[in-house]
Amino acid sequence: MKPLSHDPSQPLDPEQIALLNKIVADPRFVLEKYTQGQKPAAELKLAIVAGGLVGKLNLAYGWNLTEDGNWPVERSNDIIFDIVCRPDYTLEKFIAAIKSGRRM
Repeated sequence: MKPLSHDPSQPLDPEQIALLNKIVADPRFVLEKYTQGQKPAAELKLAIVAGGLVGKLNLAYGWNLTEDGNWPVERSNDIIFDIVCRPDYTLEKFIAAIKSGRRM
């Protein structure tokens, strides 16, 4: 899927529009919450991929994410809404849980 970053003077292509529609169609979607979750979700994703923990994340959550970090919108939404927006979330706690084979 193409990234959403693009030249703002150009219209979005159909694939980018479909991606945006998937994001906002999630019943958990609230713009403020989604926006606040972007940075911690990106940090989590980088830590998981760089740390070689994608397999452990998949086992803990029953997912099938790729090692390259090219993950579907649905999982990105899960990470934002179900993990990083939790009041008790910290990256350190999450990584420790995944390393021990469990969810946070």
